Amino acid sequence: MTSGAKGPLGFVLLATVALAASALAQHQGHAQHQMTPSTVAPTGAASPPAASRKVTMEELHQSGGVPRGWKFALPGGDPMKGRQVFVADSLSVAQLIDLVAFLQSLTAGGHAHAAAPAEKTTEVYTVRLDYRGGGDHAGHEGHAGHGAAAAPGHLMVFVLDRATGEPVAYLPVSATIRASGKPVRRVTLSPMVGGQGFHYGVNVTLPDGAHTITLTIGPIGVQAMPAVKGRFAKPATIVFERGA
Repeated sequence: MTSGAKGPLGFVLLATVALAASALAQHQGHAQHQMTPSTVAPTGAASPPAASRKVTMEELHQSGGVPRGWKFALPGGDPMKGRQVFVADSLSVAQLIDLVAFLQSLTAGGHAHAAAPAEKTTEVYTVRLDYRGGGDHAGHEGHAGHGAAAAPGHLMVFVLDRATGEPVAYLPVSATIRASGKPVRRVTLSPMVGGQGFHYGVNVTLPDGAHTITLTIGPIGVQAMPAVKGRFAKPATIVFERGA
């Protein structure tokens, strides 16, 4: 894959070409061969012969290019894994599926705040910030305020040990939100578990347009074993610029 294909447009084009090639191969195959509906026989029993019939090109076109009873759809993908391979030099089929799911998630629901998660690293942590505006955070049903019609969005902060990639719990995490012409707002995030795993979260409405979120991570609140003593003791500050 050339460097010019590494952007979102290149990946979308790659996914489109792959889908088009697959659909064309199926279309040609249906025109040239007899098609037999698939059957699944019980374990230990022989599969009974299924009746087959030819599908004409006219019938195929009338049914949208897919024989009646057949369904053509992409396998389910993992948007988070897709984001991880967004800048990869080469992709496997499974990674391509995840990438398509990730690109689709960027525009799902049409919410103004549905932006791609942002990630930064410090000396100790890998920190990922994600925000699901309005109805985007349906996976956090247990949090207060979600039943209201105009519910705030859900701010999620994933704090990982940079050395091991494992989530780090028992950290005090807060966010300071700044936007031009609006008062500064500070919120405290709580540890919680949702559809994307362990994270620090809070229900909050972010400003429209350009704004800054400054995360402050304090020293860990539990005793550290000798192997990591002092490692999570230093506060960290991470600044995320959002909006346009």
